[in-house]
Amino acid sequence: MTSTIEARRTNDLTTTITHDVGDLDLTVITLLDGADEIGSVTLIDCGPAGMWIDSIYVDPDHRGGGLGYRLFDQAMEMCDGRDVGLAVGPHERRSRPATNGLNAGKLRAWYARWGFVEDNGPDNAMHRPALIAAAA
Repeated sequence: MTSTIEARRTNDLTTTITHDVGDLDLTVITLLDGADEIGSVTLIDCGPAGMWIDSIYVDPDHRGGGLGYRLFDQAMEMCDGRDVGLAVGPHERRSRPATNGLNAGKLRAWYARWGFVEDNGPDNAMHRPALIAAAA
C-alpha cells in the first residue's frame, strides 16, 4: 500500500513524500516541476540499526541549483538524528543515467559536509553516526 503523506509547493516546485508499506519501511521524497519528476531520494528504515539512503537523484538538466541539497536536507530531517548509511558511487536506477561526471571523490566530499564518514569496507559505504542529544 502506498500513500502520499505530505505535499508541499514552493515556487514552481512540488515536493511529495510517499510512504510504502510492505516488506520494507520505505520513504520516497520526490521533487516535481509541474508533473515532471526532477529529483528524488529514497530512504529505508532499518529499525534500531538506523536509516539507509538507497538512492538520491537529480535530473541532469536541473543540477547545480541546490535541488540535491534540498532533497538531502529533507531526508536528513526524516532520519531524525538516527544513524544513516549509504553507498557512494554512480548507480543506474530506474532507467536514469548515472551521476554524469560526479566521481566518487566528489560524492564523498559532498556527503562529508553532512557529517558522513567512510566505513573502510569493500562496499563504498559511508555513514553518519546517530546524533546524541546533550545530557540534561
